[in-house]
Amino acid sequence: MSFKGNTNFQLNHSVVNDSPGNDNTISTHVGDFNYHQHFSGIESGLSKLSSWVAFSALHDAEARYPQPNVLPATREEIIQILSTWCEDDSKSSRVYWVNGAAGVGKSAIAQALCEKYTQTGKLAAVFFFSRNDSSRDNLDPFVATIAHQLATCKALKPLIAPLIDRAIRSTPGILHKNLEDQFKMLIQEPCAQVDPKYWAQLPRLVVIDCVDECIDVESQKRLLQMIQNATPTLPLNFLVLSRPEPHISDTFSLGSFTPSPSRLALGDFAESVRADIKRYLCHEFARIRKEHRRTLNSSLQASWPGDPVIDQLVSKATGQFIYATTVTKYIDTGKLPVTPMQRLDVILHAKRVANSSSPYPDLDLLYFQILQYCVNECRKLQGILRLIVSPFDRRGNLQSPFRLDNSPPALQSLWALEQLLELSQGEAAALLSGLHSILAIPSSKTEKIVVLHASFSEFLLDAQRAGVYHVGTRLSPQEWIQLLVPSQIQTLSRYCVESNRWSVQSPRILGQPIDGVDDGDLGSLNVWQCLFNDWTAIAINDRIAAALNAFDPHLYLAAILHCNYEFLPAEMNFMVSQFSLQNLCWRHYTTAVHIQISMFYSVYRKLLKF
Repeated sequence: MSFKGNTNFQLNHSVVNDSPGNDNTISTHVGDFNYHQHFSGIESGLSKLSSWVAFSALHDAEARYPQPNVLPATREEIIQILSTWCEDDSKSSRVYWVNGAAGVGKSAIAQALCEKYTQTGKLAAVFFFSRNDSSRDNLDPFVATIAHQLATCKALKPLIAPLIDRAIRSTPGILHKNLEDQFKMLIQEPCAQVDPKYWAQLPRLVVIDCVDECIDVESQKRLLQMIQNATPTLPLNFLVLSRPEPHISDTFSLGSFTPSPSRLALGDFAESVRADIKRYLCHEFARIRKEHRRTLNSSLQASWPGDPVIDQLVSKATGQFIYATTVTKYIDTGKLPVTPMQRLDVILHAKRVANSSSPYPDLDLLYFQILQYCVNECRKLQGILRLIVSPFDRRGNLQSPFRLDNSPPALQSLWALEQLLELSQGEAAALLSGLHSILAIPSSKTEKIVVLHASFSEFLLDAQRAGVYHVGTRLSPQEWIQLLVPSQIQTLSRYCVESNRWSVQSPRILGQPIDGVDDGDLGSLNVWQCLFNDWTAIAINDRIAAALNAFDPHLYLAAILHCNYEFLPAEMNFMVSQFSLQNLCWRHYTTAVHIQISMFYSVYRKLLKF
């Protein structure tokens, strides 16, 4: 349905269906008000914006599944306090800082509030940072992600989307500007152009979780500074959750915000948290008793493990929900020992290290005990775990080399781990089989394995805390290259022999893909571009040398040229029927092949000299 030429109509509940490219004047019904807005199509600007969005940072993202959440009838006091602030239209401060140590349940509280206010229509935008996900472990996508949610929110879209679209189209390089300018042009200014009388009835809540998991400390300060500068005039409310890191605490404490933000320290709720953890443990043990009833004596099925044991676990948790959730997952899903009673006994009789310097000694001890009962291949396990806790930056030239049924398996999937570390089939699954309580391991071998809590990654990366399970540092970009290059070369060799049809990965020219060539066909072809562009940064190791020695350049060239030859006739027929230069994708394809071969030739000459 098109609204072209119309100037007055009413939209109930602020829903707009627009035909891209038409000039429209819309009248939006918001509460008791009618709002008139003129715009010229919203697709071009917003579609450009969407390519910069970290969709995995949203509260309902599949990448975050299973999302942490609170058990019903727990955290009620805290959620009520925060709900009161969220719903108070007369509050003096539009910023609320919730802080707490690792594992106390900050993300679960944030998730519960996001779901609550999604249902009531009051949630405007969210961003969940994570140091284990390269798409949301940095500040780069933050502004675009928030702006995109404002532009697509059901109630805000008619008011905000045309303004954001206009800002992007009028300033083509806006998404390459510094983040402060992006924040001003894509969030502050569009919101300021909406009549203030409407905001009381519009979504205004923005939830930002795990600020401390934005990996660069300066970026954390920069984010808070942007919020600080905007809040005197921006009609949005920011609920910010993080650990009480000194630099974050200083930002909220030193009078930088005007007015001062509201604050809530989860550590101040020790008694209610203990009660909630006990309630959670009782609920989970009741479920475990039911699901594992065949392994329990009939006399224990109604009471195991008993109040004294639950109180002991509550004491060990020291206010950390992550301890309680990890314990119950381990008891429920651990491979060895066999029965839930034996697994619980392992936890209860573990001895804490004397004079431990760890801030979370009981949690570290729990992680150590769980790892101890994995397959006894410590070095291989360390290699796998290091890959799992090392986010891969997909923005570089080098991409995942793997394709299965035209879909790229995740680099931290069981299948990819076996390829990268040269493990036998099924070996990665066997090595990780006892870690389902601390890792989300999908049943599909091609889906990403996810660390369930940041504290486990921190444990593995700390030599003092992890001991023999210390994995070293996260993989650097160069180390990723050292792993991916031989895998890509081996994939090329395999496709040269096995594939009936060759697909060409589009190289990028000045950072842009060549039109008409599928950019996702075969990531392994990017190996030549990576070696061509980063030759001096790549140290040729034994695996790369072996892969290159086994690679047949003549077969590769024959395959790629044969595919180009097959491709031309159909495209030329299409060209003749269309008579449009715009559709001459065979020329783009030929260009892609030419550039790919040129880079391959240059790289191979260097390799021969090496």
